[in-house]
Amino acid sequence: MAPLAKWLSILGKKEELEACELARIQAMLTQSALDEIEHLQKHHIASKETLKQITEEYRALKEKAEKEIQDNKPQTELLSTEESLRVQRYLLNLQKSRLLEAYHKGSISRGLFEKLNTEIDARLLNIDNMES
Repeated sequence: MAPLAKWLSILGKKEELEACELARIQAMLTQSALDEIEHLQKHHIASKETLKQITEEYRALKEKAEKEIQDNKPQTELLSTEESLRVQRYLLNLQKSRLLEAYHKGSISRGLFEKLNTEIDARLLNIDNMES
């Protein structure tokens, strides 16, 4: 539906971006499932026949999502900006997680943890303000 609507100019740039993001998330989630299926197979948690059938289903879902990504890929500055903000947020949240982990392991002092955590929070807030 989305490619047809896009061709007919029914979808705006925001809708194009959302359709592309939805397909990208679906591809990511199906890849995660495929990775988990590989783990199940490696540790003999389910029969090969069952896992083969499920693997085929998830591969088909992933291929469909990847095709939708290509069909709906908006070539706009908005996509570049949105993607950049999303990646920056992901990396900052990863930094927060690693910082908390280091603090819990006793690798850094509380004062240093609080200082760095505040800096990361400020950067995250800045990203949130850019999106508004």
